[in-house]
Amino acid sequence: MSNDTKNEKQALKELFFQNQDKLFSKKSKFISYTMKDTTSILSSIASKNNFSEIRKRYKVLKLISKILLKSQFNWILYAFYRNDTLYMATKNHIGQSELNLQKLTLIKYFKQSKDFSNIIKVSVFRDEHYKKEKKTNIIKDKIYKENSYGIFTNSIQNDLHKKIVEKIRKNILDINKK
Repeated sequence: MSNDTKNEKQALKELFFQNQDKLFSKKSKFISYTMKDTTSILSSIASKNNFSEIRKRYKVLKLISKILLKSQFNWILYAFYRNDTLYMATKNHIGQSELNLQKLTLIKYFKQSKDFSNIIKVSVFRDEHYKKEKKTNIIKDKIYKENSYGIFTNSIQNDLHKKIVEKIRKNILDINKK
């Protein structure tokens, strides 16, 4: 190789390493260096005045979850605090009776909190709307047409099992007669 080609290559290398691309040296106007996580987004939404009731209910449920056992806490649909009374809605009568036994414990621990220090009573009730909603979601059993006509041979040796199969055959024949 000649010296001219070496000098040209060296000159190109020097230019390449000295070059600063304008695209990378500029800073974008729209890049945010602070990323928000889900907790900060939800807390910023909850800090708005429209969601004050949600903040109150969250505090109540958080405190109840610290006081009660997990099995007892699972009976609660929702809870709120209003006019010196803690209201708790349950799914059914079993949860209502379980939480009625815990009223004194709840009052004792709620009085220790500065937000709920003026608590007087706890009211536990069943939410009938929840019960009605659940019933509407139940799919009714479909009645299927019997595909068998009860015509088969019963070759079972055991007498008890043989009687059971004969009862099944009789039920199939009765269904087909209707």
